[in-house]
Amino acid sequence: TGRGAGAAFQTDFQVLVGSAADVFLGGGGPDTTPPTLVSANGPSANEIVVTFSERVTPATANVSTNYGVQVTSGATTLPVTGATLNGAATAVTLSLGSSMVNSTNYTVTVSNVQDEAGNTIAPSSGIAFTYTEFTGTSIADIQNNPSAFEGQVVTVQGQVYVPANYRGTVFSGYIQGSSNRGINLFGDGANNPLLNDTGNIVQVTGTVTLFFTTVEIENITNVT
Repeated sequence: TGRGAGAAFQTDFQVLVGSAADVFLGGGGPDTTPPTLVSANGPSANEIVVTFSERVTPATANVSTNYGVQVTSGATTLPVTGATLNGAATAVTLSLGSSMVNSTNYTVTVSNVQDEAGNTIAPSSGIAFTYTEFTGTSIADIQNNPSAFEGQVVTVQGQVYVPANYRGTVFSGYIQGSSNRGINLFGDGANNPLLNDTGNIVQVTGTVTLFFTTVEIENITNVT
């Protein structure tokens, strides 16, 4: 079939026929830019979160054989046993068959993953990171006994699921740890660029508070 047919209206084009990936305004053309790798982080010794530059498809992102992990300075490889795309479709959690070593550099390679327009990432795209073992407080421990942590200053680690700037000038976000337990982040201290991008792995230092039945981190002093 044709790419599209329609008429110009107030300098924009109305595309009436064609596939969804080909619909565009202003004559700019369809999306032909393939996804790229933005970051990789290790929230635990057996997991790596890989973030893409745009939304990718579950059919290609959830295939474990599309990923490779190896020690950057050598030939040692770690088997990838699973790949799970997050709800925002921009980050994939890789499950590893063996554990990473603290303070070691690793390289993740990705092939065959496509964006929603069908563009494929460059073959063997790679990104490096250093795995650093987290020694702070588990989000799950806080949620399992919030009264014991209320008023304490803690450092937690998690993946951004709700960006802190989604409410405009009221900063309120949500991160989820490797145990799949999450916690709210609230207040001006949450106004940090690292907390505005879904999929980022972050460490947050602040005070545990209870807002009715909701457990939150407030008075945030540091985000990395």
